[in-house]
Amino acid sequence: MLFTLIYSLSLLWGGLILMLVFLHVCIDLPPAKRRRTLTGTIVSGAINAALIGTAVGLTVFRLYVFLST
Repeated sequence: MLFTLIYSLSLLWGGLILMLVFLHVCIDLPPAKRRRTLTGTIVSGAINAALIGTAVGLTVFRLYVFLST
């Protein structure tokens, strides 16, 4: 049970660190030659929200199962 808690927390922190690294890389890149359309921005935001929401949801679920037993 302790392993599950440590694993869940490490996934959460690892995800946060990766997000910060990717954000830093995205900020340092030169601007693209083509601008993203409004539709592309909305789709990209929806995909990012789905991925982050899934990761957070799985972590919360694992913590709930761990703490309820």
